[in-house]
Amino acid sequence: MSGTVQLAKCVRTGMQVAIKQMVIAKQAKKEVLRNEILIMKESHHDNIVNFLDAYMVDGEIWVCF
Repeated sequence: MSGTVQLAKCVRTGMQVAIKQMVIAKQAKKEVLRNEILIMKESHHDNIVNFLDAYMVDGEIWVCF
C-alpha cells in the first residue's frame, strides 16, 4: 500500500495514532488493497503496529494504526 501517513490523536481515547491516507484511484490492484486491510484487521502483536480501523473519505481510504 502506498500513501501518506499523518500522526493524529483519537478524541475519544486520547491515544496517539497514525493515519495512512491512500487515494483509491491511484491503487493499481484494489483487490490487493482490500485483502491487505483484511489481513491487518486479523493480526495483533505487541511488537507490530496494529490496525485499528479503516474509513472511506472523499475517494480515499484512511487506515488507522
